[in-house]
Amino acid sequence: MKIESTGISPAATSDGAPISGSFAGRSFSQVPSRQEGGISVAQLGRWLAVQVEVDQQSEQHLQRLVDGEIAPLYERKVRQS
Repeated sequence: MKIESTGISPAATSDGAPISGSFAGRSFSQVPSRQEGGISVAQLGRWLAVQVEVDQQSEQHLQRLVDGEIAPLYERKVRQS
């Protein structure tokens, strides 16, 4: 899967307003704002779980990320090498 970030506009305001963007051909009305500071892997996993329809295996990987386990990230990297 190729990830393209060209559809996501940079966060220019600090008022916490929703930011629109797109990912993999899907558009979103609200994405995590970079202005709010760092985001953890668990927070990103929760956001992905809500925003993206996934198959059962991917859902299990997302749940592991939400639980704070980063092993799915390393497993994917090893398999691709």
